[in-house]
Amino acid sequence: MRLIDAIPVRELNVELFYPGRFDAINNGGVHCKTCPHTIIAQAIQGRYEISCGDGRRADLAEGEAFLTGADLPLRIVHHGDARNGFRMRARWLHFHFTLFGAIDVTSLLDLPLGVSAKDCKPFGAIIEEELAARKAEDAALGSLARRQELAFQTLRLLCELAPMREDAMELLRQKDRLGPVLTFMREHVSRKLTVADIARVASLSVPRFHAFFRQFMGRSPMEHLKHLRLSEACRLLATGDEPLRVVAEKTGFCNEFHLSRDFKRVFGKPPGVWRRDYDRNLA
Repeated sequence: MRLIDAIPVRELNVELFYPGRFDAINNGGVHCKTCPHTIIAQAIQGRYEISCGDGRRADLAEGEAFLTGADLPLRIVHHGDARNGFRMRARWLHFHFTLFGAIDVTSLLDLPLGVSAKDCKPFGAIIEEELAARKAEDAALGSLARRQELAFQTLRLLCELAPMREDAMELLRQKDRLGPVLTFMREHVSRKLTVADIARVASLSVPRFHAFFRQFMGRSPMEHLKHLRLSEACRLLATGDEPLRVVAEKTGFCNEFHLSRDFKRVFGKPPGVWRRDYDRNLA
């Protein structure tokens, strides 16, 4: 069964869908980052070399793309076209789809690190259309609906490209009990929550809930809550210009110091540096 046929569509959300492109002289430039969302980046001219924190590595050809899931430390090397003064042209898409506002949909897929030039074509068309829509700043209902359609087309293409992970179906079978819990955690990400607060939503004792949650989510409830808070902080940093103090308040951190400490521990950079690098428009 394909993931696209198994997921509960009513619980599917588009949290981030952000395209970009760049055109620059770049001979061996290195960009290191960790992002809480999925990235597909295609070199139209020149090529990428990509290394991931999970040990995978790919040396891609011109026209090919890398495809990486969330929370992976990445080392991206840009190789410009030596025949044209080391010029490099690339386009990319950052996106994040969730179930119940908490489960990263692409984490249920066995994503390939490299994508062929042929398989990149439909992704490239989506990126170009979304870039044009953003440039036009068209807020008409028809335009907004079309952009939502582009996002779900991207998810469909991913599900056709990548097989579902073996353990994904077991997680989806728990949706009736996990769903309300994950939704509650996401909706109250700015509040101080205890494990008892969350266990109450699942109608389980704290010990039973803790074991149940870890079994299917791979982390403790509080670890997952911290992950949600940091992911939301990344989204706010990437899509807005609010000061760090406000981002900390909206994501349940005591203050910007605690946000900065935990953010750097997970993403390798302080929030301000991460935001600046994100704005450099590099894949």
